[in-house]
Amino acid sequence: MKSPDLSRFGTILALSITFCAGHTCLVAQRTPLEGDWAGWAYFHGGGDIPLQFHGAEGGKGSGATLDSPAESRFGIPVEEAYCTAPDSVVIRQSAGLVLRGRQEHDRIQGTLYAGSVTAYFDLVRSAVPLILGDTATYSGFADLVGIYTNGDQGGVVIAQQWWGEVLYTDLRTGRHGTLFPTERGDFVAGPGIYVPSPIEATVRFDRDPDGVVTEAIWAADGAEVHLPRMQVTQVDTLMDLGDRYLAATLLLPTGSEPSRALVVMGGGSWYERADVLSDAYRLASSRTAVAIFDRRGYGHSSGEPLSTFAEIAEDAARCADLLASRPEVDPERIGVFGKSRSGWIAPIAANRSSAIRFVVLSVPATISPVKQETIRKLNALRDDGADEEKLGLAEAYLDRLYTFAVHGQGWDVLERLKARCDSAGIVDHLGGFKEQEGPDQQWWTMNGGYDPVPELQRIRKPVLALFGGSDRNVVPEVNGPIMEASLEGPGAGDRTVLVIPKADHFMWNTEDARARNHRRKGFVPQYWNSIFEWLGER
Repeated sequence: MKSPDLSRFGTILALSITFCAGHTCLVAQRTPLEGDWAGWAYFHGGGDIPLQFHGAEGGKGSGATLDSPAESRFGIPVEEAYCTAPDSVVIRQSAGLVLRGRQEHDRIQGTLYAGSVTAYFDLVRSAVPLILGDTATYSGFADLVGIYTNGDQGGVVIAQQWWGEVLYTDLRTGRHGTLFPTERGDFVAGPGIYVPSPIEATVRFDRDPDGVVTEAIWAADGAEVHLPRMQVTQVDTLMDLGDRYLAATLLLPTGSEPSRALVVMGGGSWYERADVLSDAYRLASSRTAVAIFDRRGYGHSSGEPLSTFAEIAEDAARCADLLASRPEVDPERIGVFGKSRSGWIAPIAANRSSAIRFVVLSVPATISPVKQETIRKLNALRDDGADEEKLGLAEAYLDRLYTFAVHGQGWDVLERLKARCDSAGIVDHLGGFKEQEGPDQQWWTMNGGYDPVPELQRIRKPVLALFGGSDRNVVPEVNGPIMEASLEGPGAGDRTVLVIPKADHFMWNTEDARARNHRRKGFVPQYWNSIFEWLGER
């Protein structure tokens, strides 16, 4: 999930929201819009956010509210909320923003308009009353985070979105989604990642007399399964590196023998440990010790936030040393996990650290960031239906954009091309720089031209690289062959390069290609199973 830039029209829910089918609303046939609704908005210029509506009897002045969880805005009063014949819905807070759509049974979908910004939205009514969440409520769910397993019956990892909503991942099936808290005190999960109904599972958590969560009770398909909580020790530490501090967290599974371990890094949205905690717990479920860390200048780590890939790799190597010092960890079985953007970083760390003995790469680009982002953005335009003329203009703009980013040349030409892209209605898809010497431009100067092939060729350690067969960001047909060729040669370590069919960049199942992300079922099962099988050999 990526939050859009809302600066042009203010925060979404400070405006008005109107659902309408596009025909005249018949005031005499208005009925209150009731119930709890949850769903997602996808902005056509990029970015997406979750939305919730909580209705109440009486329509106008009834106490109905809106939530934008990713913005930490909850309980925003709604002036009126009603349905009109035959299938229109109106939710209005004040003037400014409009959503037009149709209600079909327990689903409302349509288009959001806010000035020049538009988005597709999709809301589904919950079959049971949901609690009115807020920051404090979601913070109260933090002690549910963990691993719940019952041997051969598989395991479930409970994590949280960065704004606090509860997520589950069934590691056996790959199913992944939101657990919506209900007024009954339990949680419900629907058929998609952020779809509350129809209910597919009801979950409650048991505690011991001291209030410590001991198990998850999972009710689905007429059966109830008790999943004891796996014992994992969490250790937070602040390493003094002399000129700065590096904040890290260790997850150490309880066991009689020292375990293998991984330093885990995330993708482009990874800044702090919380951003990779979900993956950390998923990997720890295989009884693997895990280290995660705040990047320089973020969270509790000090230092300059603008960092090169090599500098972040240095911090990953420090975490590998930290793992090696722990009695719970076998120092001969420490690896590094790099996902998406950190797929450029993990090989550097592996080559510079003797403590790192193997490498796991998830959707790693084997071309430079400049080439990678050009492919990603052009593919996004193609998928949105852009014609060849617009694609040609976009390619010319991106070439100038990244030439300026890496070399600092051609700002005037870039601005002229940007104006043409704006007139063509594609500039929001392509991005750009608001100023000539801002932090975004500096990051690209530092990292944009990086060629990962030499570091990949140097690796003399076992490598697992996984690509999504339907990935439109890191395209497997481009990156897979380069990975295989780079890992060959005299002295190369064991290597496994897998392309996971029907998996996108997040390794989510694309079997239903028409489904929006929040309606997807979760991960392709082969993804986590392949990682765990490979780790089992280390």
